[in-house]
Order: sequence, then structure tokens, then C-alpha cells
Amino acid sequence: MEVLIIKKTNVLLIIGILLTLFILSCIIYKPFYYRVYIGYRIKGNISVTVDNEVYLLEKDKISLSDSGKISINDNGTADILFHAGKYGNYEFNLLGIPTEKTVTVNCFQHNWWNVQKFEINVRIDTSANTIHYTGYYSYISDSGNKTYEKIDKTQSLNESKHELLFGI
Repeated sequence: MEVLIIKKTNVLLIIGILLTLFILSCIIYKPFYYRVYIGYRIKGNISVTVDNEVYLLEKDKISLSDSGKISINDNGTADILFHAGKYGNYEFNLLGIPTEKTVTVNCFQHNWWNVQKFEINVRIDTSANTIHYTGYYSYISDSGNKTYEKIDKTQSLNESKHELLFGI
């Protein structure tokens, strides 16, 4: 009986040490943390204004190219979430906003383990005939540091596609 208690105590001690090492690795060595990250790897917020008026986004007017989640906020903005556990492009479309074309936003995941955040404002100015994308996105560099990049792009409403690409 004593031998069984000692073996059980040793097993629990080993499990405790391994768990402690795992937690310390996640805290100290950020690239390890991002590789075992279980949350949404791409998450962000998008807002739309038309002629300086807030356009209230609706869940059924946003489509996702991959499994993800859309949440509409009280202020009319939308939170977009993708699990994004693989390399490649993750796309969402804004349908039926006051342009004749769909607005496509492409977020490129350059590492399967990357964690990105973004905040984008789509400003449509009908008098200037432009669509302007502003905001930022962040990603994790190979060394584990969070890096921020600015988003600033203007297109004519007459262009064949209204599209924003970030993350490359």
C-alpha cells in the first residue's frame, strides 16, 4: 500500500513539474505560446461610414470564406473572428453596403501559428466617388514580438473590385 502511495505521489510530482515547465515556457518564450494558442487566431473589428454617417452592419450582410464567427455590436460595427490554424488567405465580404459591388477584405495568414488583430474603417464618399480603408493590423513576428502595420488605401468607386488585402 505504501509503495502505491509513493508511486502516485511521484507521478503527481512529475505532472506538476511538467505543467509548471509548460506554463513557464508559454510566459517566457512567446513563439511557443503562439504555437499552442487555442483561441481565434484572426480577430478584428470593422466599421463602415457612408458620407460621414455610420452605416449599421448586419450579420446576414457579411459572409466568411472559412469557419469563423461574426458578432454585431450595438454601435453598428462587426467583430470578425477566424480560428485560422493554417497558412493562407482568410476572406470576408461586406454585401449590400451602399456600393454596387461587394467589398472584399482579405487577411493573409503567413504562418499557421500567427495571431493577428485588425481594426478597419471603410469610408465611402459618394461625392468624391471613393472608398477609403483605414486602420491597422498586428501580427506576431518569428521572434514572438507583436508588430503593428497601418492600413491606408483609397479606391475609386468605379473600379471593378472593391478589395483590401493585408497581412503579407
